[in-house]
Amino acid sequence: MSEREDLIRSLLDPEEVERLRDKLKSWAMSITLAQQGVDTTNRAYREGKAALASAIDQKDLIESEVALVAVLDGKIDGKNAETRALQQAVALAENDAVIAAREAVAEAARALVDLEARCDDAKTGYDFCINTWKGALAQASYDAALLNAITILEKENG
Repeated sequence: MSEREDLIRSLLDPEEVERLRDKLKSWAMSITLAQQGVDTTNRAYREGKAALASAIDQKDLIESEVALVAVLDGKIDGKNAETRALQQAVALAENDAVIAAREAVAEAARALVDLEARCDDAKTGYDFCINTWKGALAQASYDAALLNAITILEKENG
């Protein structure tokens, strides 16, 4: 065995190669699970966005109905726009359905913020898995190059 071959063999630990192979298998599974997590949180975010839009539409509808009823009941009868706007604001603020609809919008908005953070966390976890996989793959490529060098040296030495 040549000095070069001894050096290359000293750089290649068979047990470490085996551990690296097991790590690659494990990280491949982790990447799959992380991608599923990203998909799930993105889907939940889209649903949350739709729920917020629906809550806003519902609130707008309720406010319009309450404002119309207030006009018909004579609660909004101001002589100028500022007075009518103030009377409408009071009528809306005192209505239980409007209060509930506004709370539903606020809750949907809070839920959407939470879902956005969960999406970011899932993406960060996925990126970590990918980067770890790439690091292990680079090590595996290095080990393969060392094995190739040993094979070439063995052929040269006959």
